[in-house]
Amino acid sequence: MEAIIEVLPVTAGRVFRVWWAYFWRSLVTLLAMFIVIILASIVFGLLFSLAVPVLGLEMEAAQGLSRVIGMIFGFAAGLLSSIIPVRLILGKDFGEFRLALIAYQPVVKNDNQYNQEI
Repeated sequence: MEAIIEVLPVTAGRVFRVWWAYFWRSLVTLLAMFIVIILASIVFGLLFSLAVPVLGLEMEAAQGLSRVIGMIFGFAAGLLSSIIPVRLILGKDFGEFRLALIAYQPVVKNDNQYNQEI
């Protein structure tokens, strides 16, 4: 049994509904990531401040290292907070449509004039 797929026109209303679904989920994800990063930064900062004298690092080297580690975690959090909302809206029902990933299967005509999937 073949499914019939209707391609709907892109209208301002549909674009806004998809954008809004992505936008508010992005805000929630960003706030959650912000809280996690703050808590992780506090724990990391405390542990790092205890480890610096033991490791014998100078203050400038320790600050530089903590900046690099903070940038890496910040980048990872930013990346996740942009991917997670997309994952959440894929497959979501928007009433008259839903976002879905559709496999591309080209159809060509052969000599017998019947459609075949490649």
